[in-house]
Amino acid sequence: FFLSVFYLMTNLLTQILSNNAVSVLLMPIGLRLTVTLGISPTPLLIAIAFGASASFKTPMGYQNNAKLRGPGGYTFTDYLRIGVPLSIILWLVATLMIPIIYPL
Repeated sequence: FFLSVFYLMTNLLTQILSNNAVSVLLMPIGLRLTVTLGISPTPLLIAIAFGASASFKTPMGYQNNAKLRGPGGYTFTDYLRIGVPLSIILWLVATLMIPIIYPL
C-alpha cells in the first residue's frame, strides 16, 4: 500500500517540480517510513525513482516535454490526453512488479 501511495505522490509532485527535487524531498521520508515499519527500503526507493521519472502529464514535468511543446505544436491537453493514461498504466505496473522484483 505504501509503495503505491509513494509512487503516486512522487508522480504527482514531479509534474510541477523537477524530478530530482521530488526525489530528494521524498527519499528521507520513505527511508524513515521503512525503518519504522521494519521493511526493506529498496522497493520504496525504486518506487520513488520510477514515479519521479514518469512525468508525462504536463509540459512542465520534464524539460524535454517543454522543449518539444513548441516545435511539435503540442497543447497542454495533448500532454494530459496521453500522459494521464500512460501514468496510470505505469503506476499499476510498478505497484504490481516492484514488490515481486524487490520483496518487502
